[in-house]
Amino acid sequence: MLELSSLSLPESVGQRDFNVPDTHLTPEFTAQYDRQTLWYDAFVYRREVILVCPKLYNFEKLLRGGKIALNGQETPVGRIRRHRRHDTVHLAAPSGATEISVQFGSFSATRALSGVQNDTFAGLNTHVAISRNNALDWIEDFARFHRHHHGLQAMVLFDNASDAYTPGQIEARLKSTGLEKWAVVSVPQAYGPLGQKPHRGDSKFLQPAVLNIARMRFLATARAVLNTDIDELVLPGKRSIFDITRRHPLGFASIPGEWRFPDPQTRLPARHADHRFAKRTGSKPSAKFCISPGGPMGKLSWDVHKPDFISIDKMIRRKDMRFAHCRMVSTNWKANDRHTPVRDLVPDKALCDALDAVFPPKAR
Repeated sequence: MLELSSLSLPESVGQRDFNVPDTHLTPEFTAQYDRQTLWYDAFVYRREVILVCPKLYNFEKLLRGGKIALNGQETPVGRIRRHRRHDTVHLAAPSGATEISVQFGSFSATRALSGVQNDTFAGLNTHVAISRNNALDWIEDFARFHRHHHGLQAMVLFDNASDAYTPGQIEARLKSTGLEKWAVVSVPQAYGPLGQKPHRGDSKFLQPAVLNIARMRFLATARAVLNTDIDELVLPGKRSIFDITRRHPLGFASIPGEWRFPDPQTRLPARHADHRFAKRTGSKPSAKFCISPGGPMGKLSWDVHKPDFISIDKMIRRKDMRFAHCRMVSTNWKANDRHTPVRDLVPDKALCDALDAVFPPKAR
């Protein structure tokens, strides 16, 4: 159970510029947009101190004009790497760096640097996700399904300010699944504006940022890393998704998804095992991926559906693998309603078989 070494600024020091036109600045948008977080986490990685930040925008000028010190030794801002939905600041790390301090005018703050724990997950088939108030049953079911069908060995779960349970309760459920290793990391910062209106996706800084915190702090030496949400089950194939990823020349697998639904009479809350049906027609969810951190693409920045800025994922998308996006395994936290019963359904036999292997009908 871990916390990030984050820093948020008071309004008196500054606020992050909005990244949308004034016409999109609704009360809902402004309330959900992160204006104060300077960085989510700070840690030593490959002889640098890395600050993983939301998009900096006007905060870049603030950083460059302020004073930054590592273990009391003032250091200049080095590179700033700009990604699609987050930025990273790179500082030359003195030997044994353990803390970072900043001063902007009369404001000053000091934070301990987070520890890097890549040895914990070395060589393991690992899953990473961000979660808020997902039912503990859902988290446990997800882990059991992928442990059974794909040899999942470890999970890194970023808990985004859940108030339905404690991080310790999440840990207890993960322990009960037989996983070898896990980490539950608290991330209380704002997720970002919800909904599907233009520009809102680019204002969701948190999820891509924590994926890259995981990439550097925890998973740099993992065997392969599956990036899916808790409501997404990767169906079994001839090989596990982790073996497929390791065998691919790029160390990468782009996995297509399909929506799956429970019987319309199912009582809520539904579980993964209830999602046995496909809709005859309808849209498909965006792809997710599995990646080998030590492979040719392992050093690329990760985003939600693929590594940052790559364009080859559609050309190499797997035809022998898919994931089932379980529609009612959801707290309905986004603007769209996922709890309304869906009709005109047909059974998905392969999914039914995969579910029954882990969740026998009598047990349910």
